[in-house]
Amino acid sequence: METIDTNTTFDSPLFHALTRDAVNRCNGKGDFDAITAIILSCTSLEAFLNELAQYACTEAKGDRLFEVLGDSLKNAVDEWKSPLEKYDKAWAILHGDSINKGQGVRQKLKTLFDLRNGLVHAKAEETSIVIDPSVESPEGFDVGVWLGQIRELYCLPKFVKALQSDGIVEKEPQDERWVNRICDKRVAEWAFKLVAAAAEQLISPLQLKTDFYQRLMEQSLAGYEARKSKHA
Repeated sequence: METIDTNTTFDSPLFHALTRDAVNRCNGKGDFDAITAIILSCTSLEAFLNELAQYACTEAKGDRLFEVLGDSLKNAVDEWKSPLEKYDKAWAILHGDSINKGQGVRQKLKTLFDLRNGLVHAKAEETSIVIDPSVESPEGFDVGVWLGQIRELYCLPKFVKALQSDGIVEKEPQDERWVNRICDKRVAEWAFKLVAAAAEQLISPLQLKTDFYQRLMEQSLAGYEARKSKHA
């Protein structure tokens, strides 16, 4: 068969919709679906970046911006660059300047992908067994013998502390594993909304490229908010 044209498939909205379903399943009773939402959020953003690479190549046709964007992202895909490296490359090309990794959506993406990696590449943890003398002795226990309550304390990764700083994860109790701490609908919703905002911000300079931008907004992760408003 003869190829008469080329097209691009868009799967990022599917993964984002599956993320939304996981968010909706969270009900405040051990929200383990938050783990699904976190991982699928990262999957949907990575799918979007790969779509952006392919679509830019498909639509290049003499447009220098699309040629540079497509070639750069395609090379990043072939070289197995991380999603954040792809995001940074695309940002620099589209915005004409390097992104500030220490603030805004980019900083939060780092937290999200560190969280995702902590879940996907789970490791055994060393815990500390301590005696907490601040806890009163049980009723009927000899006070003179009571030393305190034995507790097992867990170290918290930086990405969990970042979520705590943003008020998304609770700081207490101290003797709760980080994996259990992030099983929270607030974390699931944060991840879901973050990747949509990150994709939309990334392509915002393309608004002058009307047809290209419009299709991304209609068929990719980047257009989540616009599509939601249209069908509200």
